Amino acid sequence: MPVIIFGDHTRHVKFIDFPFAIGADGTQLLQPKPFLEDKFFYYNILQASNLIGNYGYDRHLKHLKEFVIKYPQSITEQRKIAKILTTVDNLIEKTETLIAKYQSIKQGMMHELFTRGVDANGQLRPPVDESPELYKESELGWIPKGWEIVSIEDVATQVTDGDHQTPVRSNSGILLLSARNILNGKFF
Repeated sequence: MPVIIFGDHTRHVKFIDFPFAIGADGTQLLQPKPFLEDKFFYYNILQASNLIGNYGYDRHLKHLKEFVIKYPQSITEQRKIAKILTTVDNLIEKTETLIAKYQSIKQGMMHELFTRGVDANGQLRPPVDESPELYKESELGWIPKGWEIVSIEDVATQVTDGDHQTPVRSNSGILLLSARNILNGKFF
């Protein structure tokens, strides 16, 4: 029978329907009572985990136990709700895989563009071994002719590491910004 793993310190929630071994002290195992469908229960625990708040390294199970859920009495309706949420989870997972793929492609493109550049037609220059006349040697290796090597400091108007003011969260979870940060437009 599936179980829900709740990380008492981390608030991470996992649906487990395969053999496993408990690995950490803060791991809590939860199972629904017979009138709740497993995946429906999982999504309720997941939602509760997100809503109960973060109490640092404190044990969160006591807060989770106080959370109130609503549920349809019909197991069929519970399954339908769980199936919709599972479908959304699957779409999110596929989207995250695509995002990771495109980030990797972007990294490769950035490398090519920042080492070979583009020609007058906006096309990627051929590699140095195919057209050495388009490149010159530098302390960093071959770079396109007409390119320079400088430090960021030489081309930036200001290089700073910030004022080291960490925003403070209020009890309601609202980010409190200092007046100085607001006036300087620092909302990050």
